[in-house]
Amino acid sequence: MVLPCWTKSAIHRRLIAMVGAAESASLLGTDGSQSEIPNKDARGNAITDSGTIAVATPPFAFKVRMILTLKLNLRKQFMYIQCVSSTRTTEILGLAPDSKLLIIHADDLGMCHSVNRATFLALEEGAVSSASMMVPCPGFAEAAEIATRHPEYDLGIHSTLISEHQSSKWSPVSNKHYGPEMVDENGFFWPRNDRLRASPQQIGDEISAQIKLAMESGVNPTHLDSHTFSVARAEYIPAYAKVARRFGLPFLITDHWHSFCAPDDPARANDVIVQDVFQATRDLTPSSLEDYYISALGHVQPGLSELIVHPAFDDSEMRDIYQGREAYGAAWRQRDLEIMSSRKFKSALRENSIQVINWGMIKSAMEHHAQ
Repeated sequence: MVLPCWTKSAIHRRLIAMVGAAESASLLGTDGSQSEIPNKDARGNAITDSGTIAVATPPFAFKVRMILTLKLNLRKQFMYIQCVSSTRTTEILGLAPDSKLLIIHADDLGMCHSVNRATFLALEEGAVSSASMMVPCPGFAEAAEIATRHPEYDLGIHSTLISEHQSSKWSPVSNKHYGPEMVDENGFFWPRNDRLRASPQQIGDEISAQIKLAMESGVNPTHLDSHTFSVARAEYIPAYAKVARRFGLPFLITDHWHSFCAPDDPARANDVIVQDVFQATRDLTPSSLEDYYISALGHVQPGLSELIVHPAFDDSEMRDIYQGREAYGAAWRQRDLEIMSSRKFKSALRENSIQVINWGMIKSAMEHHAQ
């Protein structure tokens, strides 16, 4: 099944306006983390029109296709064509078009020591194929030092624009002065995305500063993505994409997000689109995560997909940071590490004929393809 590309028409613009207006409100919870999507179909499957998150509660824990509700209601008003972007990754990697490619991605590297230990263990053991670093965070220096000793690890930049924890805070790394549009009265990022009111230029400047600091610290980034999907706004996505392109980095973007980039920008043609992004949502529990991840693998389609996980250890450091919160907390992250390392998960990858790749492979292929 191929994701639909919408024609550039008045109907297209109408649809984008409809889904774009709701995205920032529906995608993230009040603490800045991903929220539950309340809309469900008759079978109990959660439905989202954002095209960026895998939302479903057990037993229907799998990815629901982009704009499913609108597709059902407006089917006759659209022309469906195969997206060039859905086959671009297999093409530039020299693989068969029906290859199921999956990046198993660890978010939040650099947040703290516990996350660093677990993430590097997962990379060493092949439990994850890629990770991305939170440059403004307290554990970044440690993560960067380890990264310089292990250039074989596939590491990107987890662009960070909020600081969601009460007991562990971080600030912008740019030397530019930011006011309440970006930071609180103490100079820390706001704890929620709905408090972020920076201009697209400021967003681009801060993400650029984070990439530059990582490179100055000896990190050779392979890609760019976004912590808590803070850039998932119509006005921020073009700035996010522009920065990634300027540094020659592939970046996490779906068809829906990509539609907000300037249609006449020739750089669009070189972007690699991630067809599906799977991430366990906050309504799940640590005990239900294994069922979610195994089920998600059964719904990986030909093309490029990404599975986002958050490895860490269930230790005192993580428990202090999360202060009893279960979603993405200490026990949750320990289970992410255990499940990704398990024989059952690796067997499910093989049974579903999934080929695990990383962002560095895509970056190298893009560079070769451009020559």
